Amino acid sequence: MTADDLTFEALMARIVRTLRDPIGEARALLAENPPYQARVLGLLTVVAISAAIGTVFQLLIQVLAKTDDPGGAMAIYFAPVQLVVLIVMAFMMFFMGQRFGGTGRFEDALLLVVWMQFILVVGQGVLTLAMIFFPVAASIFTLVLVGLMFWLLTYFTAALHGFDNFVATGLGVVLTFFGTVIFFGMILGMILGALGIAPVAVAP
Repeated sequence: MTADDLTFEALMARIVRTLRDPIGEARALLAENPPYQARVLGLLTVVAISAAIGTVFQLLIQVLAKTDDPGGAMAIYFAPVQLVVLIVMAFMMFFMGQRFGGTGRFEDALLLVVWMQFILVVGQGVLTLAMIFFPVAASIFTLVLVGLMFWLLTYFTAALHGFDNFVATGLGVVLTFFGTVIFFGMILGMILGALGIAPVAVAP
């Protein structure tokens, strides 16, 4: 990957190719085999951009809702959480795929997760603009982004491990995703319980 591949036009063209042929583009990206440091830098970059757009999004909601709640502009502080989430996602893509006979490596899973997150960050930017001009359509677009995430995860996992049964791969992705969420939710609940922090009841 050269500097020319990182221009706006080149990145947008690659996004279009990914949406048209996620398997082919994932394989092309893996074939480029960028150094591990570049993958980590890409991870930090997409997290930073996502946090910045998220902050703008929260401020926009704050303005549209006409509220002075200062918590609306705190999305940037969730960047470390998102960083951990993406690393865990890459690890689960690698680990669970190998349990079912896949041959993918963690560093390649990380590369594909970074690229997937970049595509979602672009979508996040479009969503922020939609909130201004088409607030109703923004809700629908949010669901589209969630669907896009699972769709890309399915095909990227298949490309990473050499799977050819996309239905089974997609089912595995969904079950792994929700299983991981439940597992970490239980761990978080136990930690909060040990610290004496209980959920706050909200009056109806």
